Amino acid sequence: MQVYDKELLVKKLEHLENVLKKSGITQFYGFLSEEDYEYAANYFSKRKISFDKYGAIENSERAFISIYEDFPPEKYDYPISILKIQLSKNSKEQSHRNYLGSLLSLGIDRRILGDIIVQDKTAYVAVQSEFADFIKQELTKISNETCFISEINHDDVIEKTTDFKEVTISVASNRLDAVISELTNLSRDNAKQLIIKGLVILDGEIQYSPLKELKIGNKISVRKHGKFIFEKICGNTKSGRLKLIFKKYM
Repeated sequence: MQVYDKELLVKKLEHLENVLKKSGITQFYGFLSEEDYEYAANYFSKRKISFDKYGAIENSERAFISIYEDFPPEKYDYPISILKIQLSKNSKEQSHRNYLGSLLSLGIDRRILGDIIVQDKTAYVAVQSEFADFIKQELTKISNETCFISEINHDDVIEKTTDFKEVTISVASNRLDAVISELTNLSRDNAKQLIIKGLVILDGEIQYSPLKELKIGNKISVRKHGKFIFEKICGNTKSGRLKLIFKKYM
C-alpha cells in the first residue's frame, strides 16, 4: 500500500467512524485488499469500534469491512452481489486474467470487484451491488467467447482455495531484514533497502524498520517477491541458526 493510498484510506475510515457515531447506522467499505483490511481492522480496534468482514466468497482475499454499534450485519446487508459468468457450451476455457481484463474493459474500477473464482467454463465474481446491473447488461464476451451472466444467492457458497508452498529457511535471528533476505534470495543489504523504501508490508502496515522481530502468524508481503505467512519455528540448526517455516502464497 503506497503512502498516498494509506492517507486516503485513513480519511475514509475517519469518515466512516464519524458517520457511525452521529447516526448509529452500520457503515460498509470495500472491496479492500488483505493489506488494506488489516490496516482498517487495526485502526478500528485501537478505537474500540466493533467491526466485521465479508467478501461473499469463502476465503476471499478482497472483502468489505463493516463497523457497527450493537450487532454485526447479516451477509445480505452488505452491498455485495455475486455474479455467475457462464461461457457458451462450445467456447474455450478462459483464465482469471481474461475475466478480470474483460470486466475492467467496461471502464469500471478494480476496487468495485471482489475475488474472481474460475471453475472450468464458469466464473463467479463478487461485485459492489450498485454496479451489478451494469455488468449484466454490458458484459457479453470474455476475450472473444460469448458469455451469459446471472446473479446467485449468497447462500450458494463459493469457496476459494488458496495454494501454498512451504518454505524453510535458516537465519541468525528472526529480524525482518534477515528473514526477507532468505525468503527473497537477496543480500542482507538489499533486503534492508526493500524495507526502508516501504516495499514490505507486515500485517497490513508498511514496516520501515529492518530490526523488527517477527512472530508466528505474521503475514509479510514483499513487493514483486510474493506474500508469506510465518508458520512455525523448528528449533536450531547444528550451527545455532534458527530454522523457520513459512507458507508462500502461490
